[in-house]
Amino acid sequence: MQLSLFDANSERSLRQEELVDTWVKHKCKGTVVCPTGFGKTKVGLIAIRRFLNKNPDKVVLVIVPSDPIKIQWEKQISELNLQAVVRTYYDTSRNKYEATLVILDEIQKTGAETLFNTFSNISYRAILGLTATFERLDGRDRLISKYCPVIAEVTLDEAIAKGWLSSYREYLVLVEPDDIDKYNELNREFNEHFAFFDYNFALAMSLATNWQARIAYGKERGLSKEENKEVLIHAMGFNRTLQGRKKYINNHPKKIEIADLILSHRQDRKCITFSNTIAMAEKIGYGDVYSGKDSVKKGRIKLEEFLAKPTGVVNSVRKLSEGFNDPSISVAIFLGFDSSKTKKTQSVGRVIRAQEGKVAEVFNIVIKNSVEYTWFQNSCTNKDYITIDEENLINLLEGKEFTKKKNKQTKMKFRF
Repeated sequence: MQLSLFDANSERSLRQEELVDTWVKHKCKGTVVCPTGFGKTKVGLIAIRRFLNKNPDKVVLVIVPSDPIKIQWEKQISELNLQAVVRTYYDTSRNKYEATLVILDEIQKTGAETLFNTFSNISYRAILGLTATFERLDGRDRLISKYCPVIAEVTLDEAIAKGWLSSYREYLVLVEPDDIDKYNELNREFNEHFAFFDYNFALAMSLATNWQARIAYGKERGLSKEENKEVLIHAMGFNRTLQGRKKYINNHPKKIEIADLILSHRQDRKCITFSNTIAMAEKIGYGDVYSGKDSVKKGRIKLEEFLAKPTGVVNSVRKLSEGFNDPSISVAIFLGFDSSKTKKTQSVGRVIRAQEGKVAEVFNIVIKNSVEYTWFQNSCTNKDYITIDEENLINLLEGKEFTKKKNKQTKMKFRF
């Protein structure tokens, strides 16, 4: 029976079928990489349909990152009259299951130390991984490759060229706060402490947060009482200035000023913002905040109200990067970063879902000459971004001619 979810005449559906063909040719073992919004869930559903057509009595297990995504998978599986069990990674990392086919949605998450035993907890014969970004910042994607290597990929350029996703323009907005001297002083002190530990981040953080590690460190090196005291001073100073820099970057009011400026010029659009702190998101002058502070019911109501509107703003805090689907969103603003390509790619995916005639805009607000610039570069997969300053941002927003700044590679050595 042909499933209604799949349009046989659609070029995208044919591409999705082709990806499953490739998976079958690889003996039903491997990961498919495709951009957020292309339809990786449909790739999984096609695989399930084909598998069950030949093996109607076998067990299919789908593993997903969160309960909301679990509900979405269960809904689509039910609508298509397929038989599959859906579990979360939290569940499968703690409990054992048996299945003939296992599908891992957002497979890159299994690289986390707390989730990696999912592979050993699941007994399976066939495995399909789905992701928009297989690479992990910690390099543990190489461990995932041993179980489920990348076998096929749809690039973002292909998806945009085919019209499966909307095209977009990405801007790096460099801001220069009046109090940048505060950051510079924190950064100078941070690097002094960091140098004491020979720029070994793991060592410095361990000694800053674990008194037992400090004792062991001192014993291993035969340090005197005064030398141990110096270790403590530098370890505490390292952690204090590390957190001080993050607080300065993630909560600077200049970013609110710039975000509000952008939103004031885009009131005829649907917009989403991404902040690293609730305090930051709550200061934005437009829209509602969606964060972990809300109850499940209140959060659902906020999203339903946002989805029902033709225009508006939703301000997210470590939320909505995955699984949130509203093709009418055409503006994204980032007020906070880390170095994760995965998180950034998924977040941009919220704004480039296909809608006829849409050209999305992505604004990255970054403090000039700070480590945040390095974080942005590490997270960014779009090398065609446009760099502008505040003055030219205003010209851009007002539809006037503006001057681009040259995209320069950072000279900063460390991502921290």
